[in-house]
Amino acid sequence: MKDLTKGNVYRNLTGLAIPILAGNLLQLTYNAVDSIVVGRYAGETALAAVNAVNRVDDFACIPEQSISHAIMNYTSQCDGARNRDKMREGFRKGMILELGYGIFICLVILFFRYPVIRLFGSGTMSEIGADYLKVMAVFYLMPAVTNGIQGFFRGIQKMQTTFIATCIQITLRVIFVYLLVPHMGMNGAAYSCAVGWAVMIVYQIVQLKSAKNTFDGYEIFWYNAEDV
Repeated sequence: MKDLTKGNVYRNLTGLAIPILAGNLLQLTYNAVDSIVVGRYAGETALAAVNAVNRVDDFACIPEQSISHAIMNYTSQCDGARNRDKMREGFRKGMILELGYGIFICLVILFFRYPVIRLFGSGTMSEIGADYLKVMAVFYLMPAVTNGIQGFFRGIQKMQTTFIATCIQITLRVIFVYLLVPHMGMNGAAYSCAVGWAVMIVYQIVQLKSAKNTFDGYEIFWYNAEDV
């Protein structure tokens, strides 16, 4: 892990900021591609539904991102204090918070999808949007996992790992949007998200499980200190 108290401050800050910026730009690119593909293959009504459900997606995922930031800050402080036990405990409990919220928002959107989507309109648009949310609600658990693990990696300054994970996720989502939406309509976008998140989780778990060898001796939440 790089000691940020040493070296050029601008270089240290930009080294942390650039991977996050690049990841955010990739996410915006996916949102644009998603709208283009849905509008082209599923029609204007589906495109209007996309704009509505994107607001719901934002509402659902922002708390997951906030918990991720909390994990990042907690991990970073514990690591700076060389308190590995607290770092593991913080990661474990942070993931419990992520999964607990993921289950909560899954149930809320699943059972209240019609009143939620009708806040944005009615008619065919709301029917398409509600059908999408029925599928997507189950998948909200997946970004809870990815965000939690990303927060941990950022806390130990493994920004390259977080960037690669984001690239994998967005690339697969773009590919599968083009493959699925023409045949499945707007629901294809939901399944494309699931594919991207699922592969991202696999990649993250592989990185966590190789932590003893690749992360300079950092014990991850399932390792005991004496194992390192």
